[in-house]
This record gives sequence, structure tokens and C-alpha cells, in this order.
Amino acid sequence: MKGIVAGQATWNWNVAATGVVPFLVFVVAGTAELNRPPFDLVEAEQELVGGFHTEYSSIRFALFYLAEFMNMITMSAIAVTLFLGGPNGPILIDRIAWVWPVLWFFLKVLAFLFTFVWLRATLPRLRYDQLMDLGWKVLIPVSLGWFLLVAALAQPANVRPDEPELHGGDEGAQLAAQFTSIYPGFAEHSPLLAQDAQLVWLSTGLTVGAAVVGATVGAAVVGDAVGGSHAHS
Repeated sequence: MKGIVAGQATWNWNVAATGVVPFLVFVVAGTAELNRPPFDLVEAEQELVGGFHTEYSSIRFALFYLAEFMNMITMSAIAVTLFLGGPNGPILIDRIAWVWPVLWFFLKVLAFLFTFVWLRATLPRLRYDQLMDLGWKVLIPVSLGWFLLVAALAQPANVRPDEPELHGGDEGAQLAAQFTSIYPGFAEHSPLLAQDAQLVWLSTGLTVGAAVVGATVGAAVVGDAVGGSHAHS
């Protein structure tokens, strides 16, 4: 966690570095995991009368909601740490410098909590099949495809044996040395080879991402068609 927060110093937050899409996927999946509206399919307190709604009262009933709110705080803290820089923020007064990280982290978590409450008062509840369609047809293909795209674009643009800092320090130097021993002209042609390798990684990532998205959507469409034929029969 310290490394993740340190990597987001100087406003280099992961929410922008990863292209916003992973952050949105995480927020939607986290909301569904917390059983918060519009994904509160577990409770459905407006329609169902059963379970802890009728069997518990007083402090026992309150403990269920306290546990739900604690889960919201935990998920908000994880999202802030992973994507919004954690406690990173400007130090406005040097004499109380230790206060500002705590304050910024608290304000970021509070913004997430407000978003959860805002969603509860804004969006209607989804049906179970709509939640499954969102997960299997949208979130999984988008997350896998975006992961492959970011991995392809993150390949180094230049790989030179005399500049190991460009491609992973000692490991990059060892890799470059192995290429040089196998192919003596590697040092001379390494920029061209690096560009070719980057294009290969990019095309491979896009191809695999498109295949994953197509296979997932195709399987979902076939499943809907089979389910509809059984329903009509």
C-alpha cells in the first residue's frame, strides 16, 4: 500500500494514469459487492418481509446496518488508496503538516460515502438478470480488454543495453545482454527492434482483448437465445 500511495505523489493519481475506466469498473463492482442500491438485491426491504427485518430489533437490528456502513467505509478507503492518492494532498500550513494527510484522506472517503448515499436516492433497483448482464457482458469484457490495452501501451519505447534504466534496471540490463550475446547487432538496431516489439505487443493486446470481448458477448447472446427458446417451449 505504501508503494501504491508513493507512486501517486505530485497529483499523479492512478484514476488518471490508468484511464479512468478501471476506476469506474471498481466503483460499480464495489457498489454491487456492498449490496448498495441499485444492486441491493439481497435485502429488497421494500418488497420482502423476512429475515433480520422481522426477527431482530433494537441494537441487534442496528448492528446489521452498522456492518453495512462499515463495509462502505472500508471500500471507500480502498478506492481512495488505489486510485485517488490516499492521504496525498497539499500541505497548507507547515506547522501542522501531520494534520493534512489525515484530513485529505477523510475528505476523500467522505466524498465516496456521499456518492453511495446519492446513488441510493437516485437510481432504481436493478433486476437480477440486469445485474448479471452488466457483470458478464460489460464489466468483465471491459476490464480484461482495458488491462490488455494498458499492458500493451506500457511497453518501453526504447530498449538499449547501455541505458538499463529505460527498461527495468538490472533485469533489463540482463535481458539486453542476453540479446546482445545472441545477436551482436542488437545494440545497433535496438531502437528498431524495440519499436517492432511495441507494435507486436499492442496488436497482440488489441487482438486478444477483442477476442475476449467477442467471446463473452457471443456466449451471453447464445445463452439468452437458448433461455428464450426454452421459455417459449
